[in-house]
Parts: sequence; structure tokens; C-alpha cells
Amino acid sequence: MSENEHPRVMLCVDSATTSGHISAASRLARALADRGCAVTLISGEAEFAMMKGFDYGAVQCAVAPSLIPRVTPENPWGSVTPSGLDYKDDKAFQQQRRDFLLQTYAQTKPDIFISEFWPAGHCRFDVEMLPLMERMAQDRANNPKQRPLRVAYLRDLMTEPEFHGNGKDGTAKRIDQHFDAAVIAGDGRLTPWEETLGEHAALLKDKLHYAGYPFDPASVPAYEGEPEVVVSFGGGYQASSQRLWHAVAQARLDATPSVALAPWHFFISKACPDADIDEIRVRVDKVREQLRVKYPGADVPPVILERANPSFPEYLKTAKLAILRGGTTAAESAVLGRPSVLIPFMHHAGNENNGQYKRCSLLARKLDSVVKVDQEQLDDPRVLAQAMDEAYRGRFTASRTTVQGNGSKHAASTILDLYRGISRDPSKTMAF
Repeated sequence: MSENEHPRVMLCVDSATTSGHISAASRLARALADRGCAVTLISGEAEFAMMKGFDYGAVQCAVAPSLIPRVTPENPWGSVTPSGLDYKDDKAFQQQRRDFLLQTYAQTKPDIFISEFWPAGHCRFDVEMLPLMERMAQDRANNPKQRPLRVAYLRDLMTEPEFHGNGKDGTAKRIDQHFDAAVIAGDGRLTPWEETLGEHAALLKDKLHYAGYPFDPASVPAYEGEPEVVVSFGGGYQASSQRLWHAVAQARLDATPSVALAPWHFFISKACPDADIDEIRVRVDKVREQLRVKYPGADVPPVILERANPSFPEYLKTAKLAILRGGTTAAESAVLGRPSVLIPFMHHAGNENNGQYKRCSLLARKLDSVVKVDQEQLDDPRVLAQAMDEAYRGRFTASRTTVQGNGSKHAASTILDLYRGISRDPSKTMAF
């Protein structure tokens, strides 16, 4: 492969209803741009809206024909095309996206191509991604020295439902067929991909590189106010979320005084209706009054209600306690070593064959200051209050495991080393 001093990078990411994918891809794009790459980041309008305020530096953001979030109780991560159709039924929209990717590929002439999550997940996008991979295969055949390095940038854990019928064996073969390397946004000591693919991970043993979680604590300024109890349940929103916010608000009343009387800060999804936020505000104000009765004369700070935004990590960095889902923010909290209560999505509760549930379980098992609570247990607010107290006490215990962060920088360095032909032993990519 011929080497360009300033490699051109094309990075694709798509998930219209959750912020974790675009957040990880954006951080990687910025890390590559900071290392002199000319990066084009491709995603939809909804995804880029979730990253409002993020400093992309020299990254060029290309907005693809975009899916529109449409959340229902049956499908908390639903989306439709601009015509209101399911993606699989809108052939014209699929063609628009295929054409956009192929045109962008022709224009950017990437030295490095990166796909976030696909082909392991988001398999419905095969109809647009496979033609792109076929074009790259043709370019490889025509001029091997000019071919782009193809990198799959994948999550720390995935599970059978996310493989969309391909199974572990089929998923390993898809990655092996279409990509030169798979860089994992996770800590291989905590969540090796054997947890994802089982024995089939052996097919990729020379291609897997663990980069750490895509969160750089040093790049985040610390909130200078009093440490807070921070609560965030991600960028998505579904009917069950309302019940969750109310349960957390009520659990404050039964928490230990050092937690109950601390400042509390809710970061609520932008997708949450205003009327639902008004109901949450009524609940937190009621609990505050009850705390004043319970602790006469005590200062009981109000709960701050704020829409989710990129400033959240600043508050998480100094948090007294964090109450989170099991996605990106759970990994960030673990990297920071913050006491945390993790509540997997109700659809994931008790399902060991689900990536988010498995991540919560692993973190709770290996980190003393992390406690997992299933959402179905929240009918009794004392359960959550006890979990908060347990996590808060756990901060005094030396954790048996530290969690590797700085994943965006490590991933960028790994990808550029691979591009330049520098040998990297996948088994040693966590020895930073």
C-alpha cells in the first residue's frame, strides 16, 4: 500500500436513535484529524444533532440522506425514512444512500476506510454498504498499491440479536472478508471479543486490536462546583424512561444522607417531551419537600433538570455518584472510576445474551464501586436507594480492575500504524 503523509480517511457511522455510535465515531475522527489525517465523517442529520457543541476541529462532516427517529413502545430504537417508511421498504431511499456513499468514496479517494459497528451490527445497511465494499474490492484488484486500508471500528461487546441472523460464525466471516483489521473500542482485559464471538473469534485473532474505551479523561475539564449525583439515560427516549426518571427521583428520599442531601443533576434526552419533563419536575420538587421534613434544618439542593448535552462528562468526572444506563456513559464512568449504579434497558433486563446487560454485569462484578439494578426491580424505590448506598461505599475499596480509556487516541495510533505497515501484535495492543 502506498503511503500518504496525510492519509485521507472516510469514516461511516449510522444510528439515528442513540448517541453512543456517533459519539465514538466523532472522537475517533477528531483524533485522526489531530494526527494530520484529512477526515470525512459520514452520518445522518439526527446523529450530528446529538453532537451539537462537539469540536470537530479539521474533520469534514458529510450529511448523508438521513433516517428520522420514530420511537414506539414496541421499538425504542425505531427510525423511518423521510417518506415515513421503514428503511427496508423504501427502495428509493436505499438507492439515494448507496449513491451518496459511492460518490463520497469517489470524491475522497480514501487511503483509510473505517466503518463504525457495521458489518457486525446494523446489518440492514448491507444494501448500501456491500456495494461500497465491492467497489473497494475492485480497486484492490485493479491497483493493490492504492487500495484503502479497511478498518471495522467495533463496540466492546455484541450479542446474537445484533448479528441479525448471521450468527457468531457468520459475523466473524463478514468481518474477515471485508476488513483488514478490527479495532475494538473497549478493554480486552475486561471484555475480550471471545465474549462476543466465542470460539469464532479465533478467525480474527490476527485482526483484532483493543484500543480502550473512547473516552479521554484528560481532555475533559472537571466541573468546579460541589460534586453532584448525576443521572443520565442516554440520547434515546421511550415510554419506559419516564417510569425510570420517577423511580430515581423517589429513591433519593431513601438514600443515605450523604447522597440524598448532595446536589442532584438530571441530564434528560432531547427526545423527551416537554410534558414529561414537567411531570419529572413535579416529582423531584415533591421529594425535595419530603427531604426537608425528614431532615429538619438541612440544606436540600434542588434537582437540576437539563437536556442531554456534551458537557455531561465534565459533571461525571467529579460526580459523587452516577446513575446510568449500560451504554457509552457506563464505560466513561468506569474509566473515571466513579461510583455508579447501572440500570440496563428494560428490554435487556435479565438477558445475558445482550451486550448492554453483559457490560453492566461485568462492570458490577469487576468494579467494587459499580452496582447493577434491573429496571423491573424499581417498583420498590428502596432497592435503588440501597444500590446507590452500596456503590457510594464501594468508592473506598481499591478496585480489582482498572478500565482503560483514551481509546480514541489509541485507536487512531493503531490505525495509522497499520496504514504505515508498522507491525502490531494484537495481543499487546492493551499495553499502552
